Amino acid sequence: MPLGKKNIAIVVQRAGEDIVGGSEGYALSMAKILANTCTVDIISTTAKDHVTWKNVYPEGVTQISDSLRIIRFSVAFERETYWFELDRIMTKGITLDIFESMPDAERSEFIEYKRKLPLGLGEEWIKHEGPYSPGLLAYLSEQSDRYDHVIFMTYLYPTTYFGVDRIRDSQKVFFVPTYHDESPAYLSNFGKYKRYKHLFLTNAEKNIAERNLYHAGVQSSIIGFGVKDRFDEFALPAAGGVEKYILYAGRIEAAKGVHHLFKLFERFSEERRDMKLYLIGDGILKDYQHKNIIYKGFVSEEEKLVLMKNAVAFVHPSAFESLGIVLLESFMMGTPALVNRRSDVLHEHIVNSRAGYSYDTYEEFRDALNAMTEDRSHYDALCRNGRDYFVRHYSLAAYQDRLTNIFI
Repeated sequence: MPLGKKNIAIVVQRAGEDIVGGSEGYALSMAKILANTCTVDIISTTAKDHVTWKNVYPEGVTQISDSLRIIRFSVAFERETYWFELDRIMTKGITLDIFESMPDAERSEFIEYKRKLPLGLGEEWIKHEGPYSPGLLAYLSEQSDRYDHVIFMTYLYPTTYFGVDRIRDSQKVFFVPTYHDESPAYLSNFGKYKRYKHLFLTNAEKNIAERNLYHAGVQSSIIGFGVKDRFDEFALPAAGGVEKYILYAGRIEAAKGVHHLFKLFERFSEERRDMKLYLIGDGILKDYQHKNIIYKGFVSEEEKLVLMKNAVAFVHPSAFESLGIVLLESFMMGTPALVNRRSDVLHEHIVNSRAGYSYDTYEEFRDALNAMTEDRSHYDALCRNGRDYFVRHYSLAAYQDRLTNIFI
């Protein structure tokens, strides 16, 4: 490794240039920025699929650039029936979407139940949730001294939970939790993270951690994110040249709120037949049938940004987000947004940007879309506000400066 450069490791559950979005996409983006001034190793597994954790990538080193490489280790076992049975016991059948909408009293009772579960049971759940990689953990034990900083991405997975304990000097550890207000976060096992330096993506995420999970302050910085501004690379379509549509991009599954979005949009389509819903990504709900719901599948980065720029609005139905990168990309492209109010993080973006609406009910969803399409001057203001919010807070240069101040 070149003399004088700091050596940084980023530990994340899966990694690859063909894995889009989420904490994995965030980890790779961070790594590429840090690799401009440091040597960076992404320490990960050979898994590609986040449900099965099946070994797909080859073990060993993949060189991304002169100063950035991915080192992958095999996963010991795929996610098995055993884990699903453990999860059923630990959650009492209360799935993420049920947890999201529980009445306050029931929710508090369920959280208390989760907090009182035995630590051993929690560790067994974390280990078998996957991806569990003995080789990765052994590498951290043997090689962590060669790194100046070790960054762990995402609180939930065994790569972080067991990995942080393998770093002899805890002062080297930086923890990017990507917390959102979901039931697994309330396991008492995760309380051990309090002692590490936290890098939060938003103020809302910090509030969730300190108010809901730790009940105490932690040593932390808010690092946000940075995206190369590509607005000027793509022209707007000629007037009347594109049909009206709202756009979703991400995993097409119930945990992301997509099934609820479908129900809302079907009802909206009965009133406004001129509007379509486009979906980018993959997932178990991709075969959902409705004449105005159009599945686009995986598209190139360029195609995604064109679809964002031409959309009436970007819709983010998830209640469980720690940043919302695709939302910020839509603001970059000058497109306003419609988000699930139950996500503190997404709602905070809407409030701070004044570039869209948050919804909880169908009526709010409908009224927001009607407001966007019926008043052109109001709509243009939303578009300008989104662009301004992105440029002021999520430009690549500002993000690089924040990382440099922390790690260099």
